[in-house]
Amino acid sequence: MRDAHPDDAASICAIYNHYIQHSYATFEEVLLAPEDMRGRIEETTKTYPWFVWEESDTIAGYCYGRRWRERAAYRYSVESTIYLEPAAVGKGNRIGLVRSAIDRTPPPELSLRHRRRFAPQSGQRRAA
Repeated sequence: MRDAHPDDAASICAIYNHYIQHSYATFEEVLLAPEDMRGRIEETTKTYPWFVWEESDTIAGYCYGRRWRERAAYRYSVESTIYLEPAAVGKGNRIGLVRSAIDRTPPPELSLRHRRRFAPQSGQRRAA
């Protein structure tokens, strides 16, 4: 597994477009152009990780994280996405990719003040 680069856009786009055509997983109805995927990679990797998994020098899957929601309380939540080449599905590759991504993505730092504010002890009120 390695970090994704904008030059990976065509390969990533081919994987993603398969799911647009053959499933509802993407919630998209129009195929993406590699230039569109390049923009997504560039935008996402400004803040969050995007990894590709290669097999025999070919991208066989990818995963990335991005902000879950805009509200302040969600600032430490990350939505994760993973897509595999159809030939790689069902062979245990997804689990390895996810584990590697988790291992390579440091957890957000939660200060004691933050935990007290958003997860008060029993009987306590949340600080304003």
